[in-house]
Amino acid sequence: MIRPHPQPAGQQAVYPAPPLTLKTDVIIADSDRDYAVALAEGLARCRKNLEIHQCHDPDQLRSWIDLAKGKPQSTIFLYNASEFVELTYLAPASVWPPCWKAVPILASPPACPPPDQAPTPSFYRYDSVRKLARALFDANATLKEEPEHEVKAEDSRQPARLWLHVSLRPDLSDRSCLHRLRLLLNEGRQVVYLPLMPTYLMAAIEKPASGPSLSDLLMQLAGRAIDAKDIGQYWQPHPDGYLIFRPPERSDDLISCETDYLRQLVLALKQRLESDPTGQMTALIHCAGMPLVSVGVVAVLCDVCEFDLPDTSTYAARSARDEAARLMAHLPASCRVLPHAPPDSDHLAGGDPEKGGKKHAS
Repeated sequence: MIRPHPQPAGQQAVYPAPPLTLKTDVIIADSDRDYAVALAEGLARCRKNLEIHQCHDPDQLRSWIDLAKGKPQSTIFLYNASEFVELTYLAPASVWPPCWKAVPILASPPACPPPDQAPTPSFYRYDSVRKLARALFDANATLKEEPEHEVKAEDSRQPARLWLHVSLRPDLSDRSCLHRLRLLLNEGRQVVYLPLMPTYLMAAIEKPASGPSLSDLLMQLAGRAIDAKDIGQYWQPHPDGYLIFRPPERSDDLISCETDYLRQLVLALKQRLESDPTGQMTALIHCAGMPLVSVGVVAVLCDVCEFDLPDTSTYAARSARDEAARLMAHLPASCRVLPHAPPDSDHLAGGDPEKGGKKHAS
């Protein structure tokens, strides 16, 4: 159960105490209501028997902490470290009750960790909710960060049929996706490349050959469902050794089409991949410049979702990371999430210093 606690406007708020329940209490302290809701829903999908409360105001949180001291209710406490900076540096026993398990929500690794403290569990704002749930509720799991942008050898043997790459960089660069494409090819996979973007961003597409295009496929989906075995007629071989969907005739066909058409397209593609007798066929879906509602419809169907995030402190970069966090929070537990920012500049990667990220190296 998810319980938001809005603050009454125009008057001194009287905050209700967090109830004492037999369920596991979870408190999410973050002023971004949309993010808090998405994180709460993601945790609720991963774990049953949770009583989730959302806190958007520092005074409300302090009131809850004061009321909870001396009570035996076990509580998981997730807080935005950039909004409650003092909680990261103070000893836990001096701030919240000893029965609370506190996990800071970080924008990026802190530039200067607290002195004389052992490392504490932390959760990155745009990280996988499934990994967070596993670390919170599975005794042998941790929140230790692993370099997920490279695929380990054992991962390549897992049946990751649908691989989604979402570009959320202001320049809509395709370098990261093309790097992923080369990695998949080097693993011996037969890759089908599906670009979901305006045609003027399709840098990986060679001159299309004659044959039915994505525009024709969308028109067919508008009338009836397509048989998965027929989807190959919309492909053509690329000189570099992979298959590509022929681009649409008009640049905005994929952007402006109904989201249900995209869902049907990805489902048909998934069925085609699952019928491949070699087990080596993988689709790399590259989203750039698409409405985020369309990206979300595609993402929930994929086995892997990789987010190409900016590593600067601009407004656009912060917005991209926030939107990525909301998308990740809605992904099913079966989807593996790979958020990363490629090291394409000389400064330190990280978020806005005011949001807990690292500053640029000058």
